[in-house]
Amino acid sequence: MAGAAGFDDHAHRPLVIGQYYGVRQWARNEEGKLKGVHAMVWEDGENVATCKEAHEVPFSIKESQLKLMKAERDELLRRLGAKITRPADDPDEIASEAAVARFTELDRQLNDPATRDCGCGFWAYWNFDPHEFHLGEKPVVGIVEGYGKTIRGTRGFRCAKARIVALHCAYEYVREIPGNKKQRDESQPGWHQVFSADYEQGTADAIARLAQDEEELQRNYPSAKVYSTLEAMMKMHPPGPLPE
Repeated sequence: MAGAAGFDDHAHRPLVIGQYYGVRQWARNEEGKLKGVHAMVWEDGENVATCKEAHEVPFSIKESQLKLMKAERDELLRRLGAKITRPADDPDEIASEAAVARFTELDRQLNDPATRDCGCGFWAYWNFDPHEFHLGEKPVVGIVEGYGKTIRGTRGFRCAKARIVALHCAYEYVREIPGNKKQRDESQPGWHQVFSADYEQGTADAIARLAQDEEELQRNYPSAKVYSTLEAMMKMHPPGPLPE
C-alpha cells in the first residue's frame, strides 16, 4: 500500500499474528475521549478496526499479485480486441462474454484506489519522531498494544485490534510574563522585536491545569497508565514485539 511515511513498504510484507507495542498520537474530542486521524473515537480496552471498503482488516495487496492481475487483464484485452462478432448462441461468443466480464472486473479492481491505497487498521510507530507526528493543540501521545492480524513495516505496524496501554499529555500550559510587552520588544534588536514572546512555564496554575487533564484522561481510560513524561512512558513500554 501507499501510505504515511514509514508505512509505504507494507505491500511487500505478509500478514502475521502476534502482539506489538507501538507509539502513536491522538487528539481529544469535547468529552475528553481520544480520536484518531479519521475521527474514530478510541475506547478503553479493546478496539476493533473496520474498513469502509469491506476489506478484511488490515488489507494490503502484494506487488506480485498486482502483476498477475495486470497480466491477466492485458491478455484478455488482447484477445477481446482481436475477436470477430459471432451469433449470440455461438459457444465462442458466450465465452467472450465471460471474458468481457472478467476483464471489466479486473480493470475495476486495478483502477480502484482502495486496491492499493487502503490504510485500514490501527497504525503505530516503532519510534517517536516529532516530524512523523502532526502535533496539534494539546496532543496526547501513547503506547498501544496491537494484536490479531498485523502487517509489520520498517517504521511501524498496522493491526486489526488494539488497546491503549499508556498515555502522555504532550503539551504544557504557559502564560505570558507580566509586564509591558512593547517595552520588552523595543529593548531587543532587529527581527527579535517581531517574533519575540516571553512566556512563563511551570507555574502553579499551569501544573494544576495539566494535572486536571491527566486525571480526566485516566478516568476515560482506566486500564491505561498515564505518565507525566514521554521518556518514562517509552522506557516502561518500549515499542516492538511482545514476548510470547
